[in-house]
Amino acid sequence: SATSGQTDMRGTVSVETSSGRPALDVELNSHVLRLADLGARAAGLSRDADTGKPAAKPTAQSTDKPLLLSNAMLKPSGVRHSDALVRYHAERVEVGRVSLHAVAAKMTIEHGIAVVAPLVGNVLGGKLWAHIKLDATTDVPVADVDLKLTDLQLGQLGRKGAGKPPIQGLLRARVAVNGHGSSIHQVAATANGTVTAVLPHGTLRASLAELTGVDLRGLGLLIAKSSKETAVRCGIASFQAHQGTLTAQHLVLDTDAVLITGSGAIHLDTEAVDLEFRGRPKSFRLIRWHAPVLVRGTLAHPAIAVQASHSVAQTAAAVALGVVLTPLAAVLAFVDPGLAKDADCSALLAAAP
Repeated sequence: SATSGQTDMRGTVSVETSSGRPALDVELNSHVLRLADLGARAAGLSRDADTGKPAAKPTAQSTDKPLLLSNAMLKPSGVRHSDALVRYHAERVEVGRVSLHAVAAKMTIEHGIAVVAPLVGNVLGGKLWAHIKLDATTDVPVADVDLKLTDLQLGQLGRKGAGKPPIQGLLRARVAVNGHGSSIHQVAATANGTVTAVLPHGTLRASLAELTGVDLRGLGLLIAKSSKETAVRCGIASFQAHQGTLTAQHLVLDTDAVLITGSGAIHLDTEAVDLEFRGRPKSFRLIRWHAPVLVRGTLAHPAIAVQASHSVAQTAAAVALGVVLTPLAAVLAFVDPGLAKDADCSALLAAAP
């Protein structure tokens, strides 16, 4: 048995050496497993994501932020040294701010190839299933990951207060990628494949839906702290992964009031987020700024803002109309006569893996 921080682990290990090649049989159990309690970071050390060697201490001028994806390094020689059968159960596993419950995993290692199948657990009221293969027969391991999430309750994500969550619904997602490297971060930074999330239906706080279109009604709802909701007809986020860059193929959230679409990319080598969203109302709005909502920052610390250059240009057009024509004409620059139509939810959901 052993403990590290809040993590506990207990079990049995047997080793068979009669064949000349060690074969381990391991049975482990935990009440709590916190990834933050393991690895170099837990020991007060940091390691370079590429070399695995101790990283230079940050200076006072350093702006580096911790990565969301672990860069704890695996030694391929250790996987090649022996064969193993490992069974693991945990009542709770904490990965950052997310907790998984009733986690069970089985791993086999044979001649340098490790397979985790299956890995199952409960998360946010839904189910997690994963199949992971790691080929460590070379010094740069190759990983194949197939991960599925079903019936995740979005209303449980990041809850801090007792009020209604901003978005609710049952989400399903799939990550099917392959990459190479000796850490989760390295594999992600070289990943090729697909990442998809689907929301068949749900609800969204009306003020948030309206503000993606940056209109006066959404501003009023936000100021009034309105809890009014709008129905979500469907939502999909699909990305194509190529050499660690996730490029958006479809970013659509269709609500009764607003059709929200997006574009952009996520760079997993730096974990930088570069996404842009636009909301188009389905009914007339007198005052509307043509400014996209930007999601920037990193996976660990995303930031949301309105692109100022678009709103400045639109305001300048309004001033020009007011000077040339009449003050009432200036309002025309903020009137959007083009109304959005419902998305083809059937086609979007059918195309999702």
